[in-house]
Amino acid sequence: MKLPKTGPVLIAGDLWHYPAERTTSAAPRYEANQQQTLASRATMEAYLKQSGAHLWIEHDSGTFRSA
Repeated sequence: MKLPKTGPVLIAGDLWHYPAERTTSAAPRYEANQQQTLASRATMEAYLKQSGAHLWIEHDSGTFRSA
């Protein structure tokens, strides 16, 4: 999605719940398929780097204060 004020935005869904999860190489234990979660996160990180998009993590109130 591309917004007028922020430019491109990637909405994380439940792939990440908090920004700190982006710095870990482990998926949450409750994930049904941890390998797929990690693969999806890697794909999203590559897209963010390539596109310059902003990541919006729905459970992070700081995301919305800065938008």
